[in-house]
Amino acid sequence: MQARAFRVACFESASAALPYVEALPQLLLRVGRGPQVGHAPRHTLSDAVF
Repeated sequence: MQARAFRVACFESASAALPYVEALPQLLLRVGRGPQVGHAPRHTLSDAVF
């Protein structure tokens, strides 16, 4: 019974964190684009992936 409650708690926290996890690639892309403007090909590749 305790293990099931633990799994439910894990699932609830995971589903609560899901929007942040989905937003993370875009955030990293935006942060990575800032200082490294010269590396255009890598960023266009990232844009294609995300």
